[in-house]
This record gives sequence, C-alpha cells and structure tokens, in this order.
Amino acid sequence: MLDKIVLFAGNFGCGKTTLANMLYKELVNKDLPCYKVSFATLLKRMLGGLIKADFVNNDELKNESVIFKDKLISCRSLLQNLGDIVRSVDKDYFVKHVGYSLKHYKKGVAIIDDLRFYNELVPLVSFAKRLYIVTIDSPYYNNTNIAELKHASENYDDLKALIKRFQLKHHSVAWLELESRVNRGIEADKDLLLDFVGL
Repeated sequence: MLDKIVLFAGNFGCGKTTLANMLYKELVNKDLPCYKVSFATLLKRMLGGLIKADFVNNDELKNESVIFKDKLISCRSLLQNLGDIVRSVDKDYFVKHVGYSLKHYKKGVAIIDDLRFYNELVPLVSFAKRLYIVTIDSPYYNNTNIAELKHASENYDDLKALIKRFQLKHHSVAWLELESRVNRGIEADKDLLLDFVGL
C-alpha cells in the first residue's frame, strides 16, 4: 500500500500539472519513491493513436486544433468527447486503469494531476494510508469555447462540494484549497505543498 496519494483538482489552466510536476521533482530530489499517474493518460493515448499526436508527452497539444471531418475542432474537445464515449460504456474505465497502476506500488507517494470526477476519488482510499487533495480555485484561462467550459469534466464547483463531504467521512483524507495562481508564487506553493503532505 502506498504511503500517500496527492491529488490535484481544478478547472483547466489553473496550474494542476505545474504544481504536480513541481512536487514530483521535489520528491525525486529527496530520493523518495514517487510516481506520477493521470486518469487521462489512457485517453490521451487513444486520441493520439487516432490523430497521430503525442498528447502524453506534450501536454500543450490539447490546446491545439485539428481538422476533423472537414471541421476545425480543438483537441481538448476531442479528448472530452472521446472520454464521454468511453465512460458511456464503462464509467469507471479510466479509474480501473489508474487503480491497476497504483496496486503495483508498494510504498511511497503517488501524484495524480487530474482529478475531475467523484468516482475517480472514491476508490483511492484503498490504495494509500493517506490522501491529500489540493484544489485550485481559478477562473478559466484563455478559453472562450462554451462547450468545453460546460463539459462535465469542468464541473469543478460540484466536485469541490463532493470532496468536502468525502473528507468528512474519511479521517485519512486531508484537503488544501489554493486560490488562483495569479495570486500565488511558485516558491510559496512549493513550501506550502511540502508542508501540507508532510515532507
């Protein structure tokens, strides 16, 4: 069983991956066993295989657009739509994939940078002694696509309310709320995160 799982949640563009990467580097520098896992990795591989793009290793590609069926469509919309299709067949498909990865780690810290749905959170209590959830309140960054903003994966306010109830039910869950990255400094974030997860 892992010692800790640290999860990041918030609207896209709020800095989840930036903070997750920073925490991961700090743990590596301290020679602590740590792993980075994402619910969307498998989804990114699926779409990447369809349109010949490496979304896993180039996170900025999801902000690009491609011609699809003679229409210009954002890669983020394609990821959202493909995710909807997969979850309509099995709503826990991506959750199971992450769970399969986590059960192979016997100790250390796993970092998940893309908590977006409540069903992703619930099973994680069985994989670690402690869960640390970091939520980031931030307005949408540089996006005017209404369909993307209204997608279920961007329903951050509802997810936050569910996280609050989840934390109250589980004593092994800690929760840290950060304000918009515009009002924060990266060095202060680093110290705050390390203190929060007890490292």
